Amino acid sequence: MKTKYSYYLLFLVILLSLFGVIMVYSATALTTVNIKTSVSSDILAKKQLIYIALGFIVFTITSLIDYRKYEKFTYPIYISTILMLILLYIGFGKEVNGSVRWIIIGGFRFQPSEFAKLAVIIYLAHSLSKKNITMLKQFYIGVFPHLVFTGIIMLLILAEPDFGSAFSIGVLLIAMMITAGVKWRDVLIPTTILGIASYFLIALSPYRAARFNAFLNPWEHRSTSGYQLVESLLAFASGGFDGVGLGKSFQKRFYLPEAHTDFIASIVGEELGFIGVTALFICYILLFYVGLRVALKSNTLFGVYVAIGISILIFLQAMVNLGVVLGAFPTKGLTLPFISFGGSSIITIMTMMGILFNISKNPAKDGELAFVNYSDKPSEKAKPIKLIKPIKKKSENSKKIN
Repeated sequence: MKTKYSYYLLFLVILLSLFGVIMVYSATALTTVNIKTSVSSDILAKKQLIYIALGFIVFTITSLIDYRKYEKFTYPIYISTILMLILLYIGFGKEVNGSVRWIIIGGFRFQPSEFAKLAVIIYLAHSLSKKNITMLKQFYIGVFPHLVFTGIIMLLILAEPDFGSAFSIGVLLIAMMITAGVKWRDVLIPTTILGIASYFLIALSPYRAARFNAFLNPWEHRSTSGYQLVESLLAFASGGFDGVGLGKSFQKRFYLPEAHTDFIASIVGEELGFIGVTALFICYILLFYVGLRVALKSNTLFGVYVAIGISILIFLQAMVNLGVVLGAFPTKGLTLPFISFGGSSIITIMTMMGILFNISKNPAKDGELAFVNYSDKPSEKAKPIKLIKPIKKKSENSKKIN
């Protein structure tokens, strides 16, 4: 049974995906240069279109599968993710820009860290939905196992190295535990660990330290580590309020590196201006809102957490990416959902959207809401909350008759 949020979700997915294809084509409207070779921009735009087409096929398939079936395969999905991440270090990984993030098998390549995000959401949704509120208030039940299981995946991703993906998964973990009702005091522990680990990972890594210094003052590092950020800021400054026009970016002419991937929002800002970036931001806000509404109306607690996890992850990644290109956050390798060029990112996001769409088609019955398990009995499973309907007042005529 489709709800109005099903249609809202489908509309936003189609809108953002088509806009992504247009911007990838626009960002590579001249040529994409790679040291020794010059590749026609049409190739990248066509590849993105193929990724979107494959993404919609995956979206259709996952939208037809009952989302509750994923819970039965929580641990096989988790173990498969671990194995894929391990494959990177035993000869199947390919180094790109100093990181080993890609697995290549028979000419097909994909990025395990993208699929790991969905695996973490399914695991956390399964684990959190099994525990009632009393159990979640206990550190060794509500926090510790989630910290360990998610931490293993984060460490494997950090070893690639991919700090951005690992950090986003860590924030996702904290956000989902807070949503479930874990004590704020207990949440401070993983938050502190994440903060301290982030500090040492930046301080002890020369290239991360250089990026952080460039973030603090990019103009002092104009020709080195701050080059990409300065060119991004110049793109936004050039765009102004209404932009220079679609396809008319100057920064994409070999000034802004990776303009079609992590920094594609800079091209949006230059060509479409403040209006275009604001419209894109509103689309992500609406997608986040629709995701939360789908969660509120889910007929199971597992569905609630899956929908919340997907909504938080997509919104978080979008806001971090926009923050990076605007100089609000240090540079991280996170793509802009739906917009940035890349097959693994697009297909994973479309898989998430298909699952979210399926959850939206299975709303709770009228008068029930499966949002929080208020039971304080450890043996009781999560049950839908029955909402009390207001009692209608008797009319004046009925009183007179009585």
